[in-house]
Amino acid sequence: MPPIAIYNLAADHLTAVRQMIFNLLATPLAEDTLAQIADGLPTRQVSERDRRFYDPEKLTLRSPSQVAQAYQNSVVGTRPFRLRLIEITALVMHTVAAHLFGLTSQPPYKCPPPLQHLGPIRQDMKAAGDRTFDPIPTHLYHTHFVDHDQYPMGVADVVGYWAEYHILGGVVLFDRRGSESEMREVFFHPDAQITVFQLSEAQIDQFVAFGPPHGPSITCPFPMKAERDALRMDANDPFDRHIFRNRYERRRPVVIPWITRPPRRQAEDYLQLLENLDEIKKTGSGHP
Repeated sequence: MPPIAIYNLAADHLTAVRQMIFNLLATPLAEDTLAQIADGLPTRQVSERDRRFYDPEKLTLRSPSQVAQAYQNSVVGTRPFRLRLIEITALVMHTVAAHLFGLTSQPPYKCPPPLQHLGPIRQDMKAAGDRTFDPIPTHLYHTHFVDHDQYPMGVADVVGYWAEYHILGGVVLFDRRGSESEMREVFFHPDAQITVFQLSEAQIDQFVAFGPPHGPSITCPFPMKAERDALRMDANDPFDRHIFRNRYERRRPVVIPWITRPPRRQAEDYLQLLENLDEIKKTGSGHP
C-alpha cells in the first residue's frame, strides 16, 4: 500500500501528532540537531528554509500506511494510542532529518564524506567473515544504524537515526513479540552506551504529555535516559528478543573471532553499579 499523508489522519489524531512535532522542533535541542545536519547554516535559516516539511499547519510528510492506520485505529487516551503516537512521532522526526539532509547534500552545506571505516580492518577479514566494511558516507551516524544500502532513503536514513538519538535520546524501538506490527513496550537505543533500555510508564507519560499545549510547569523530558531500575539489554540482543522498529534497520552483528576483549562499559549503562561504587568510596573515605 502507498504511504499516507499525515494530514489525512482523523482530526484528533492529526492534532496530537502535529502538536507533538511542533513542540519537539521548537526545542533548542532539535534546532541544534537540524543545524548540524545542514552543516553550517545558521539555526534560524535552517528552521525557515525547511518549515514546509514540519509546519503544523502544512504537515505534508507521509507515513507508511500500516503505521498511519494503526495510529488512527487506536483510541485516543489509551495505552495503545500513546505507543502509536510515540511511533509516528519518531518516524516523522526521522523523516524531517532525512529530508533536510537531502536538501543540503551538496556543497557548500556538506563536508566531504569521511574516509574512516566502520571499524579496524584486518587483512584476513574476508577469510574469517567474508564481509567487508565500507566507509560511512556521512559524519552524522549512530554506530549501530549504518546499513544505508538496505534503507529506503539510503544515507539520509542513517542521518535520521542519528537525529532520533540526539533529539529524543535514542533510536525508538518496540517490543514486537507476536507480530511485526504489534508493540508492547518502548525501548530507546542510545549511541553513547552499549545497552538498549526500556522506557518506564512514567517516561511514556512524559513523552506524550510534551505534545499538548503546555505551560512552564511541563519540562522537556528529552533527551530521555535510562531510569535506575530500567530493563536493559546488550545492544546486540534486541533482534533476538523481537525488539525493533523495522527489520531492515540493522544487520545482525558480525562476530569477529580474534576480538576477545569485552566491549568497554560505561557507568551510565548500570546506574545501580555506579551507586554501589559511590557507597564504597564513601565508606573508604570515612563518610557515613
